[in-house]
Amino acid sequence: MTIPIVSIEISANTVAWYGAIIATISLIWNIYKFWKDRPHLKITIAKDYKIVGFDALNKEVDLEAGKSFWLISIANVSKYKLTIDQVGVEWKDKKGGAIIVKDYNGPIQVFELAPYTSKSLIISEDLLPLNKIKIVSVKDATGKIWKKKI
Repeated sequence: MTIPIVSIEISANTVAWYGAIIATISLIWNIYKFWKDRPHLKITIAKDYKIVGFDALNKEVDLEAGKSFWLISIANVSKYKLTIDQVGVEWKDKKGGAIIVKDYNGPIQVFELAPYTSKSLIISEDLLPLNKIKIVSVKDATGKIWKKKI
């Protein structure tokens, strides 16, 4: 009994197409990895907050009665440490804006955000009304400006 000889022939054209497809997939994958592997901030805005605490009887008390606050949360959603230089706003009805130098907790100075951490700024509605703001912007140490439209 003889074993039949099987011969497989692949044309140069087939090999070229296979190589082109694999190279294109590899290029797309590397561009995706490069795009995902960059510093990135996520800015969120929350409104209508109160400042509460507890008294000697462990009862909840509104520490700033009659006042409303809003929050700017800045989250570092990358694997790189980021240094934040400025936090500011742009006005809705006129040109220009303001740099926020103080929040409820005190002066806002240059601060660092470790990978996958966040910082919240508490802003008084009396000092900076949210309804007059169009955009909140955050500038990092490299000069990149991250914006969040309200």
